[in-house]
Amino acid sequence: IGRSRRPPDDEHPFGHGKELYFWTLIVAIGMFAFGAEISISEGLRHAFNPHPIEYIYWNYAVLGLSVIFEILSTIKAFQCTVPNFTISVKSTGAKAVSAVLDGQKAVRTVELTVPSAKIECGNGTMNDHMRTALKAEENPTIKFSLSSYDLARTADGAKGTMRGTLALGGAEHPIDIAAAATDAGNGAMRIVGEYEVALSAFDLKRPSLMFGRIKVGDKVQVKFDFVFKS
Repeated sequence: IGRSRRPPDDEHPFGHGKELYFWTLIVAIGMFAFGAEISISEGLRHAFNPHPIEYIYWNYAVLGLSVIFEILSTIKAFQCTVPNFTISVKSTGAKAVSAVLDGQKAVRTVELTVPSAKIECGNGTMNDHMRTALKAEENPTIKFSLSSYDLARTADGAKGTMRGTLALGGAEHPIDIAAAATDAGNGAMRIVGEYEVALSAFDLKRPSLMFGRIKVGDKVQVKFDFVFKS
């Protein structure tokens, strides 16, 4: 586990998470072998020494709880961050921040680029699965390009909807993102918002752990919090 958490290097640009798989396989084989031995020995013992079934309702209770736990453990939430990204913004002039906060459309273009390999989920194995799901090797970047937006002034700044194209995992789809801008002081502006991405819409397979027994939900909540300064 410790080795799988080592950061990426030149020989392993996607991390060392796969080192965990070998020992996971050994543990799984051991568990199956132990379970098989118990099943065979108990089966033979009861076959040669049969007796009436007792407490049958306990069997149903255990099976019912197993089904419930299986359903609840199938989907798990993970929080990932993007420590490195590039954003390019073109505006109408030096006073674009104050103009946007005043409800004026002073921004012309926005292009956000996120390196897929830099997404950090706090777990080496989950990082590998997330990058595989996003097809990071074939599509090393995630891009959002602004095409148009609506803007309205509010009591503490401005809010609006950004419309553009999201390129993710080799597919592109138009998206609408709700965002709000507030004064961050010293001539800066803070923009926050969120958008729900359905992985299936981009033909992406959901990341999973434990041989598929723990899966991430299809819908991923993307949140952003930027500070811009003219």
